[in-house]
Amino acid sequence: MAECFRQNMLEIGKDVIVEKQIFYQTKVAETLKKGDLAIVISYADRTPHVEDFIRVMNKNQVTTVLISSTKESELSKLVDYHLYFASYEDSEEKIASFSSRASLQFLLDCLYACYFNKDYEKNIDYRIEHYIELS
Repeated sequence: MAECFRQNMLEIGKDVIVEKQIFYQTKVAETLKKGDLAIVISYADRTPHVEDFIRVMNKNQVTTVLISSTKESELSKLVDYHLYFASYEDSEEKIASFSSRASLQFLLDCLYACYFNKDYEKNIDYRIEHYIELS
């Protein structure tokens, strides 16, 4: 889902870094600076390294957005903004993550749409000018 968000943003000329490995997530956090925005996605805030790189970004004055389940956590106290996605699935009894995946995709799509709409003409012109037809 983060990769789809990245692709959408690239299509309007905005680079988004999506890292899956802890080492690279930490290194990227260290390179961000004031004026940058970091979106951190964490379902239940169970991954210990996430707090570490949020603290690094805070030190570097990076604006941070956490997207996580609906419960408050230590992480939500560290970020500038906290967006919630549905977490009504029982971790042990669920057959798949249907509602959490759908709500996370919806949030990312809304973020993209809001960003696109901020400068609609510029973004639509960029998309048209840089459209690549794949065959």
